[in-house]
Amino acid sequence: MENNVATYRAISTHMMVVRLKGVLSALIGLTFAIVAATGIILLNAPTGRYARLGGWSFAGLTRWDLRAIHDYAGLAMMGLILIHVLLNWNLWTCEVKALLHRNK
Repeated sequence: MENNVATYRAISTHMMVVRLKGVLSALIGLTFAIVAATGIILLNAPTGRYARLGGWSFAGLTRWDLRAIHDYAGLAMMGLILIHVLLNWNLWTCEVKALLHRNK
């Protein structure tokens, strides 16, 4: 009976980690899409006096609003990627070892 409980807990914990990785991957994809979209918009947006005095906006957002969204989404993506790397550290070290040993 005790062995069954331990097995169930191990499976349950593993499933939680798998779900966490799935949510994490989706969030990384979402933040990447936001950073990419705002980056492309900012790349094509007018700069300087025209943007400031001309009242340029995209979907109601000024250049500075888009820049803030771009910056904060980029910081969020960096944090999510750090968590992703930490959760997959053992897998990555095994892959690097396998690549290094294959070349010998």
